[in-house]
Amino acid sequence: MKTIFVKGPVRLNGTVRVGGSKNAVLPIMAASILAQGRHYVENVPFLTDVVNMACILHDIGVDVFWVDSAPLEVADETRLGPRLLRKTRRCPAWNGYPEWRGTSEGMLEINVGDITSDTAGYDAVTRMRASISILGPLVAKTGHARVSMPGGCVIGPRPIDLHVKGLRSLGAAVEMKGGFVEASADGLHGNRVYLGGPRGSTVLGTATVLSAACLADGVTVIEHAAQEPEIADLVSFLRRAGAKISGEGTHRIVVEGVSSLHSAHYRVIPDRIEAGTIACAAAATGGEIVIENARFDHLFALWDRLEALGAFIDEAGGAIMVRGPKRPRPADVCTFPYPGFPTDLQAQIAAALARADGTSVVTDRVFPERFWYAPELARLGANIKVDIPSVAIEGVDKLWGAEIAARDLRGAAALLIAALTAEGETVIRDRNHLDRGYDDLCARLVLLGADVHVDEAASDGEET
Repeated sequence: MKTIFVKGPVRLNGTVRVGGSKNAVLPIMAASILAQGRHYVENVPFLTDVVNMACILHDIGVDVFWVDSAPLEVADETRLGPRLLRKTRRCPAWNGYPEWRGTSEGMLEINVGDITSDTAGYDAVTRMRASISILGPLVAKTGHARVSMPGGCVIGPRPIDLHVKGLRSLGAAVEMKGGFVEASADGLHGNRVYLGGPRGSTVLGTATVLSAACLADGVTVIEHAAQEPEIADLVSFLRRAGAKISGEGTHRIVVEGVSSLHSAHYRVIPDRIEAGTIACAAAATGGEIVIENARFDHLFALWDRLEALGAFIDEAGGAIMVRGPKRPRPADVCTFPYPGFPTDLQAQIAAALARADGTSVVTDRVFPERFWYAPELARLGANIKVDIPSVAIEGVDKLWGAEIAARDLRGAAALLIAALTAEGETVIRDRNHLDRGYDDLCARLVLLGADVHVDEAASDGEET
């Protein structure tokens, strides 16, 4: 259990650099098993979800190492005198974070040899939803996969029926047995696959099918594929490894199967959700933040809504400047699959609207029950009412510090944003949700002027 102490209110000001995309690197790590050899993946965030995926890969016989992207210079004495050597450091990613975290950009070395197990077990898989992305690559590579039903944040039902449908379309036999998804195939075959669901396209389902289709015999056409930048990034990685894929960024992706792939060196895109979270914090606190290493074009829907609530947005020199208003205006927000407003940012913008001068309505069409944060915002004094799939927020003049608890990753970020605007001290009980998706977010908020202290101790005896 982590406890976060926040004293507010505060205006955030300064410059911050976002890291690599969590939602891009996890499917890339899973897809790496399609090709034997040594992969290198740059711009990897230091997150518990990355460590969990490394554990899953380690369990099936794939070793993943953190590699220091800024090697040490060490003195070496020779008979000709002292000289400097560059020493590259490595440490097992399945054991946690490296000692150089915070001083060097994250880079992974993924060594794929013979897959020694077809099973991704309960312990690591139930910690995160993205673990299901190992299913497609594993059955394509070995002919059999046994993956525990995935876990992750408590944000409502997230079935895997489209993953199953897609793999069955490629010729795999799939069944659910004893808490596991079991898939087997004596070779996969290209086919036309429709992945549309009641809430739009499926991001992880698209990743599962297109990864498996890379080694299928023939051509696979994925209709109603997810358009998210993270899917396009996965395609770029697979193409770097020798895959033949076209159509990423559209609803129709075409995969021409090949007999084998090779290792690749790749750099992950910046995390648009991290950038959006920081932008929402600037808007909520009336501050001014320059966000570096972010893609402006990945967040057009967010910029539209932040401007609607009164923020000023500018892009210059590869950076994004967000200046928040003294008090936000009310604004209505509705989430949709990309390029619509991201469901992963609805909690954060709701926190910014808690002090708006009027009534706002935030609707989530992707995960209609994703409002676990609402009762906790109410404890801070927010006037917020849930009517699924929406929340109505009547803005108040002030929020007040209180003790609150985070239930999920993005909800934890929203509570942190709200705490920055509240009068007095807020205590956030967080079961390490933030570390799943943000690399030391609290420390970076301190650099922007926030008064935030983190106590890592498990104070209530619960497992962390």
